[in-house]
Amino acid sequence: MKQPFMIIGTTIARAVEIGSILLLAYILLSDLLGWSDMDTALMTTLIASITCIEASLQMEKKEEK
Repeated sequence: MKQPFMIIGTTIARAVEIGSILLLAYILLSDLLGWSDMDTALMTTLIASITCIEASLQMEKKEEK
């Protein structure tokens, strides 16, 4: 019998991490192409991305114990 798909903290952290990386890539691309000036948004997204990656790594460490 298959186990139902469970949404856990790691799943949410990974989804947020992927979303923030995609958003960062979009902002970098739009900044390089000169579509808009979003330096503050770029830095905020970069900080959020690093935070999400750190949270994901911490959750993996807790699961391994």
